[in-house]
This record gives sequence, structure tokens and C-alpha cells, in this order.
Amino acid sequence: MADKKISQLTAVTTPLAGTEVLPIVQSGSTKKVTALELTGVNVTADGRVGVGGVPDTTVNGTPITAKFGVHQDGGSTNYPVVGAVKYSDTTATAGVTICGARGRGSKATPTVVSDGDLLSSHIAAGHDGTDFAISSRINYEVDGTPGNDDMPGRIVFLTSADGSQTPTERMRIDSSGNATFANGNLTVSAGNLNVTGTITGVTGSTIYSAAHQDNYFNLQQGTGQTVGCTNILNFKDQNGTTAQIAGYGSAFGAGLDYAVKVVSGGLVECY
Repeated sequence: MADKKISQLTAVTTPLAGTEVLPIVQSGSTKKVTALELTGVNVTADGRVGVGGVPDTTVNGTPITAKFGVHQDGGSTNYPVVGAVKYSDTTATAGVTICGARGRGSKATPTVVSDGDLLSSHIAAGHDGTDFAISSRINYEVDGTPGNDDMPGRIVFLTSADGSQTPTERMRIDSSGNATFANGNLTVSAGNLNVTGTITGVTGSTIYSAAHQDNYFNLQQGTGQTVGCTNILNFKDQNGTTAQIAGYGSAFGAGLDYAVKVVSGGLVECY
């Protein structure tokens, strides 16, 4: 049998699913290989594409039939399985963009999404010996009523607790820029937590120190501020200030660094 080029093989009219056998003839010897072995790309009959295997897997016990999938077997380095590289001299903001977009309706007749709709999601899963279990995810959602050129959004961060494969919300950033922590603690292990604006708590909010350490809460002027600026700790109800602790620099006290005064209305002032 004479050698044949791939271009000389009989053409097919349907996508190769990765299981069709192709005869490869070289120097009179014939080897039968599948399309997947030949190209590394698997195109299923329904148009789904897999690189390195069929684009299917099982997550949290549910089969996932992806439109596009990449499988890598082996490898000891931390090279990315999927990478995107771009070169551009036009503008500083012309970086690589990964876009996940959603509309309601259909491709032919798209309609507006609704408040609370999930637009895109990133999921991280690890194999638990049976199938893949979800460890964490980031959701990108609609946060308000959308309209023409108006799409309020929020980002929700979720992690699975020990003994679970169902992520629970831990933090969200809403369309107003507010960051809310849920089902966990905000810990600053080193450095400072800088807040410009208002810290709002609920009934029973507590600031803890480390175990076996003194508790203290500092109100301190930052570097570069005018000497004599005031540090004030207000206690308020819905009607306004009910108590106040105010600390003033010595410029306001004629050389008196500290003095405590209780005035009418229950205000406590430190001069």
C-alpha cells in the first residue's frame, strides 16, 4: 500500500467526535489512530469542543457538559492550562479582557436582565476521590433595576466550609461600593485598616483583641495633619448624638493636655 497524505483521505461530512479511526500509512505500514490522538482536539456531534479530551466533567455530583473544555494530564510546573497574551501600543488600558455576558430571551431576541440575575461566575473545584467538589466561587450579579446604558452590579465571594462542598457567601461589594462581610470575621494580621467614612455595626457588634492581650481602641491623628485637630468618639441613636468623648490637642487647652468634663445632655468631653 502506498503512502497517503492526510489530504488524500476520504472527506467526512460530519464533525469528528474523536472516536473515528483514521488509517495512517507510512512506508507500507498502517496505523489506525483516532481524530483525538491525531489532533488533540475533540469536536462532538453537537458542536462542543474539547482540547485533550471530551469537554465533560462531574462537579458536586452533577455532570457538566461544557461548550468548551481543556484537559491536562500530568505536569509538575505551575504553567497555566489556558493562557491569553496580547500586545498593544495604543493605550495603557488595552489589556487582556475576559468577558462573561448574559441576556434574557434568546440570541435572536435578547431581553433585559433582572435585579439579582447571575451574569458570570468563576468556580474553583478540587477532586474529593469521587468527583470534583466546589471549594469557592466568585459571582458577578445584577444589583438593582437595569435599563438602557444602566447595569448596576455586585461581586459576591463565596467559600465552602470544612465538611461541605456548597459555597456560602462571605463578602460582597454592591453597586454603591459598600463591602459587606457575612458568616466570618475581618482580620487585619499586619498593617492598618484605614477607613474614610462611616463604620456601621448592628446590635452586639464587638471589637476583639488577640487572646491574652489588652483591649484598646485608638483615635489618632495621621501624619501631616494640623496640630490641635480633634478626635471624637460619638454615641448616637436615630435622633442624633447622645454621648460624646472628644479629645483635643494642647493648643485648645492652654497647655492642659487632658481634662474630663461632663456637660448637659450627657456629653463627655476630654480637652
